[in-house]
Amino acid sequence: AGTGGGKEGRAGRLILTDMDTIEKSNLSRQLLFRDHDVGEFKSVAARAAMSRFSSGCRVETHTCRVGEDEEGGPFDDDFWSSGCDVVLNALDNVEARLFVDSQCVAHGLGLIDAGTLGPKG
Repeated sequence: AGTGGGKEGRAGRLILTDMDTIEKSNLSRQLLFRDHDVGEFKSVAARAAMSRFSSGCRVETHTCRVGEDEEGGPFDDDFWSSGCDVVLNALDNVEARLFVDSQCVAHGLGLIDAGTLGPKG
């Protein structure tokens, strides 16, 4: 999931999270990753790729799950209420997608969903 920063000192910042690591099979369908990225967290490798494209882009990365059961993580109520203006969602987990959707509705945030199987995950 990626979120676009904008409020409370996060202006111009992209916030990415993905708990998955890159596998060889990802390389043919995920354009940001290269052979040397295999084994790296996807969010961390995406930040490196973004810096190659746009060195001025500020990217904050996390390697945690997104969801209601993630106590102490970065995506708490404070994040949703003051941490972003728009959410770009590319989750492949229905539970996490429903959580993100509910947070966007509750906090009046724009949501762009790019899940791989439509509303199924």
